[in-house]
Amino acid sequence: MRRETNTSRAKTSIVVLVAGLLALSVVAGAVALAAGGTTVSITPADDSVDVGQSTTFTVVVDNADGGVGAAEVGIAVDDTSVATITDVTVLGSGSTAVDIAEDGSSADVEYAFRDTADTGTVNIVEVTVEGQADGETGLSLEAAEGNDGVLVFDEQGTPYDVTGTNGATLTVGSGPATPTPEPATPTPEPATPTPEPATPTPEPATPTPEPATPTPEPATPTPEPATPTPEPATPTPEPEPAPETTLRLDPSSANVQPGQTTTYEIVVDSADGGVGAAEIGIAVDDTSVATITEATVLGSGDEEVDIAEDGSRVDIDYAFRDTMNSGSFPILEVTVEGQSIGDTSLSIVATEGNDEVLLFDEGGTGYDVTGTAGATLSVQSGGGATPTPEPATPTPEPATPTPEPATPTPEPATPTPEPATPTPEPATPTPEPATPTPTPAPAAANFEVSNLQAPGSITQGDLIDVSATVENTGGQTATKSVEFRVDTDNDGSIADESAVLSRDVELAPGESKTFSFEDVDTSGLPVGTLTHGVATPDDSATARITVEAPEPKAPAYFQFDLVEGEVIEQLDPDEGDTYHKQDRFIMALIISEDEQQRGGAGTPMHRTYQAEGCEVTYSWLSFDNTTGQSQVAVSVADAGGCEGITLSYAGYELPDGATGWDADRAEEQELKDSITVTLNPGEEEVLTVDVTPEEPGTPNTPGQLIGHPAGGL
Repeated sequence: MRRETNTSRAKTSIVVLVAGLLALSVVAGAVALAAGGTTVSITPADDSVDVGQSTTFTVVVDNADGGVGAAEVGIAVDDTSVATITDVTVLGSGSTAVDIAEDGSSADVEYAFRDTADTGTVNIVEVTVEGQADGETGLSLEAAEGNDGVLVFDEQGTPYDVTGTNGATLTVGSGPATPTPEPATPTPEPATPTPEPATPTPEPATPTPEPATPTPEPATPTPEPATPTPEPATPTPEPEPAPETTLRLDPSSANVQPGQTTTYEIVVDSADGGVGAAEIGIAVDDTSVATITEATVLGSGDEEVDIAEDGSRVDIDYAFRDTMNSGSFPILEVTVEGQSIGDTSLSIVATEGNDEVLLFDEGGTGYDVTGTAGATLSVQSGGGATPTPEPATPTPEPATPTPEPATPTPEPATPTPEPATPTPEPATPTPEPATPTPTPAPAAANFEVSNLQAPGSITQGDLIDVSATVENTGGQTATKSVEFRVDTDNDGSIADESAVLSRDVELAPGESKTFSFEDVDTSGLPVGTLTHGVATPDDSATARITVEAPEPKAPAYFQFDLVEGEVIEQLDPDEGDTYHKQDRFIMALIISEDEQQRGGAGTPMHRTYQAEGCEVTYSWLSFDNTTGQSQVAVSVADAGGCEGITLSYAGYELPDGATGWDADRAEEQELKDSITVTLNPGEEEVLTVDVTPEEPGTPNTPGQLIGHPAGGL
């Protein structure tokens, strides 16, 4: 029996789940903003295969403007006796839910968090169809289960107006299959599609309508469980604490006259990861003194500003902002108008329906707002603060200089007389003792360096050999160090540098040897041209080497599978060893090592899966590229005779160069980590796997090399 994966829809679309923490405004049953009109087509429009063979069709958004970050679409085969759907692949990485009907007649596809081409035709889904018997059947696009139409959204979560869909025709008969062409740039379908055997019903311009006047919800409600969740047998790991920050109004005080306005900024004091979304209220204590007249969200994105009729407060909800990543910066501006003379204060408050001010980083993680600082406004009759005056008169100089003495000190009248008779010299000098001539000592040892050999150009990370000849030109035998050095401060000299590699060597007078450093690792060298060389305490020889940057390495991709039952260590579609073929697949996430995906512990659980009388509710799959960990929160309820269910969460690394599921290379996927649990009704668990690569060696710092000395010393 094929298991069914269901989606709980908030606001009727997956994008509201994608936004997660944000409630986008809906007006009069229609979406407030639209990304533009487009059609959605199946290409190629006509294809043929033999019985038992397969071909692939592509679902194409014909006129994108802002990418296709999320979609909910169904694909249907008109006649399953002629052909059936066997596989569906969402192109790119992100969160995916695929439900193929047991008889192969249809497939529902939901995906989010995709980074696609921004404009023109965008391929979003590939559908594999297998011929069953001679004949002809049509393929069509339809609304996914629970929707009223095909839903596609740009990468900011804004829905497109799907003005129509174009299907395809498959002919099954004897003879070789006609391969699906892979155009470099898909040719857009004409505005008026070629008539098919059945004319496709155009999708409504506006997806599932909301009520005409929706009750305002906070942009990110804090999910409270309806029923207290029992403690699991194994304690749920504590999530990392949210980053802390404070908010303030700037300036902290201002003066205006009645009828004039002034503007305050709302400043985040300590951001870490930007401030992509927020729900903030600003209130004026005394509206007889001043009122709020305008509020502006800085930057571009979705926003909702609600100013009270009496100007006493404003509630601001916004999302999808690209702000500064760290430090202190403003996110909002509020304009206040003076009404009458007096003083009032402004404060930062929770928006209506919330208990506290809410801030989120650009990945959707909430901040812990530990405090807010308001401001004051003084409405005066005129003028501002008076500056402190400069002193009018400088300090006067003294009027009378200090007088010189009137009479100089007299010189002595009579000089001191010289002695009349000089002291006599001795008649005969004392003779010096005779000194023998000393024997000169031999000259000190002097280690000179010559014949430096090294490559002139390398790629960063290459292993190189460096050698030089060292000769003792002095007159004494000595032991001295021979060192390999690199000019890390780029002053053109190695005299002030520390040794990268060193070894003591003994040389007799006139003796010389060649000293080599082999397999020197240059990973730590900066890109550019720098000086290096071999040095002794007496001499050195240097050369210049150019370090070129290596080709960038493509990021690795990982696949995380939430499944029923045990983990498959070695996937093999030919042997039926995949979760889809065994009807155990629940949810998957494919993502690159340098991307982030929020979800996991602490996030709402919207989606369900039923099997063996048990209903499994689970959250979006998460991935933290700073730790290599992925999480999914699951809970089990009794749906009728549930005696417990076994669930597994597995993390695989995709083959080199692969960015998505490839059945032909499935055997190359490497299982990095997995966890298997059995849960009874009423139990919940956070499943965590770690795909962090093995710890590498200590990274080199710029200018540091790794190698070993070799040669004849």
